[in-house]
Amino acid sequence: MAGYEKPSSGIPRNDLAEDVRASLGKADTALQQHQDISGKEDKNNKTNTINSSSTTTQYASAKGVWDAIKGFFTKPVTGIPKSDLASDVQTSLGKADTALQQHQDISGKEDKSNKTNTINESSTDVQYPTAKAVNDALKVRDDRISDLEDAIWHGTQAEYDAIETKSDSILYIVEEAV
Repeated sequence: MAGYEKPSSGIPRNDLAEDVRASLGKADTALQQHQDISGKEDKNNKTNTINSSSTTTQYASAKGVWDAIKGFFTKPVTGIPKSDLASDVQTSLGKADTALQQHQDISGKEDKSNKTNTINESSTDVQYPTAKAVNDALKVRDDRISDLEDAIWHGTQAEYDAIETKSDSILYIVEEAV
């Protein structure tokens, strides 16, 4: 029977039996520590009853509180007067009385984020230019057209022949005589 010689770096996972490798896989993915419960309260500290034997570690349910106070307090028929409230509650009520009671109507408004003050090659279909941007773009276009008009000459052959110095930057179009 041949013996197993342990490698100096330890026994590799591949040399282990399949069931041992499976167990190691479970160990690698197992919970390594408990979750933090420092902000949690023991459920045994909840109580539905409030009485003279209640402790400072117990927390009453809403129903327990209601059951405890409903016998001690009877709301006046006309309601609780503001003067019976704590001063900070009265202050909050004053703020509520003067607060906006509804949002302003924005039905005739739209988002300004898609507005632009320029029109150029990077403009998109979701942008809407201001009237000034349109006017400026048309003015640039008109200026370019005026420049083009100045760079094109129309005339008869006789008029062309009468031009003493011809410019390389002007396109001369000679029209046929009718």
